[in-house]
Amino acid sequence: MLFLCYLRLSGTKPVTSDGSVIALQAWDMALAMTAVVLGVRRFLRTDDLIANVLTASVLINLALYTFSTVPVTTYSGREIAWILPAGAVLAGRTLAGPVLSRRLVPLLGAVGLCYLVALGYGVTRPQRPAEGQNLAGWLQAHHLSYGLSGYGFGPTTTLASRGEVRLIQLTWLPHRVKPGPEEWNPSWYQASAHDATFVVAPVRPNSADPFTRAQVTRIFGQPAHVYRFTSQFIIMTYDKNLLKQVR
Repeated sequence: MLFLCYLRLSGTKPVTSDGSVIALQAWDMALAMTAVVLGVRRFLRTDDLIANVLTASVLINLALYTFSTVPVTTYSGREIAWILPAGAVLAGRTLAGPVLSRRLVPLLGAVGLCYLVALGYGVTRPQRPAEGQNLAGWLQAHHLSYGLSGYGFGPTTTLASRGEVRLIQLTWLPHRVKPGPEEWNPSWYQASAHDATFVVAPVRPNSADPFTRAQVTRIFGQPAHVYRFTSQFIIMTYDKNLLKQVR
């Protein structure tokens, strides 16, 4: 799970990304892990205060993240984004000596060249729309501005639309829904202030959006209309304010 979170933080999707890119990210992680191990071994035997602080901060961040309720999906890895720059600096401070003494500079130079090639390749590829951009555009075109979904679709679509569409995340239980699962504001769910008239459900449930079309119907009843957009989204519209059923 931590490795998948790291890949997400690095901008890599394990399923769709090229294997060579994932290999480079694995190399990154190996260097960082080696640096942390060396930092722990030298913790009480070195005067390098910065290395000690970085080692402690990386380990504390990882421990708190692993044993907390924060990890919901790989997207939750952003909560420990600090470990990327910290690990890089720590690798520089702990591995520079061994690399020079063992004459490994040419090897690191070759790896650096691979990074440049990967960067050049990425720059020349057609840019993909932002996460949620296509869905936001479809909802705007159909005049759907306030609706409900899961934690995966909700925040990204709202951000991609620059607030023109508000897709509010819910915690989906077998027979009811409630606010959440994280990073939510109680004011979003006030039926007196907002009128939520649609639900965006995944075609295939996943860890970020773990609910089905049948579950939506069981909780909110039969929709007035059902639309399917691309291979990801099912949009179900209602002639009532769905926030009245959020508890």
